[in-house]
Amino acid sequence: MPDAHQTVATAPLPHLPAAFSVLDPVVLAAHLETHYGLTGPVSCEFLAGGVNDTYLARTTTGPVVYRLYRRHWRTAPEVAWEIALLAHLRRHGVAVSVALPDRTGADQQWVSVAEGSRLGALFSFAPGRELHWKEERDVRCFGASVATLHDAMDAFDDPGGRFHLDLEHLIDTPLATVLPFLADRPDDAAYLAALGARTRARLEDLAAHGLTEGTCHGDLHGGNVHVADEVCTHFDFDCGGRGWRAYDVAVFWWSLSLGNKPDSLWEAFLDGYGRARLTPADWSAVPWFVVARCVWLLGLHAGLRPRVGAAYFSGQGYWEHLLNFLRTWETERLADPGVEQPLPSS
Repeated sequence: MPDAHQTVATAPLPHLPAAFSVLDPVVLAAHLETHYGLTGPVSCEFLAGGVNDTYLARTTTGPVVYRLYRRHWRTAPEVAWEIALLAHLRRHGVAVSVALPDRTGADQQWVSVAEGSRLGALFSFAPGRELHWKEERDVRCFGASVATLHDAMDAFDDPGGRFHLDLEHLIDTPLATVLPFLADRPDDAAYLAALGARTRARLEDLAAHGLTEGTCHGDLHGGNVHVADEVCTHFDFDCGGRGWRAYDVAVFWWSLSLGNKPDSLWEAFLDGYGRARLTPADWSAVPWFVVARCVWLLGLHAGLRPRVGAAYFSGQGYWEHLLNFLRTWETERLADPGVEQPLPSS
């Protein structure tokens, strides 16, 4: 019987390309110190992997955050748009995390990694703590900060080169991505397709009668903000673009509802944001944009399947959680026309 150790191939070693990679934090620390002039010693830690990779860099003058964009996720002009928006908001006195230039003055860099070239950018750290979900005071502060954000965004001189948060982006493309993954759940696929079509038709009709448009953060779920001394500092504008303000607001209601948070927190957010900022048509659209947000998320997750792995979607838990949420939302918020405007007139 042959020795098992003798069955291992030794040469030549096959080269297997990587689809995704994680940077060596020691090498990244040296890169940031060299190319960005950070005050050393610099140490790095892989903070989070998802749509993009986020690294926390600690320096003698404080922490900064390095984002490595997923390959083919954003173009250089799209990243430039985000960075320009952040600079605009900072100039207008809004508390945001801004891009930090390298030694050459560039605020984004191409770096060569295992899977090819990826864009990277360094950002200032948002001071403070995470939003306290159980405290209405925190949520009210968050709502007020979103109002400030929207006001400053109104004056943004959009350079172009960025996608729009339109119905194609929020509903059509996500549905086309996610429905093939529901081939073994035909009832769920049919339901999601029908709800997507119904939502699209309703929002199209509301938009035809006028919905407030403007630059949007696109991801105001409450996790992209830090709070310090009642000042909310916003970060991660990676999903932002030109869109409907009702959608921007709806993202937070979606987040609260998906997490089974009490309605009092939604009311606290509205107290801070200001109900009069949007029109009755906008508020009628908000519950429908909650559906659009959930459809968008399903498409985002389906697109990340090669990265997170098929097991993430296996079993009943993932699909049931989000699809049951949509079914409940449709029954409780969309079935009765009188429910479509969830806000008091005052």
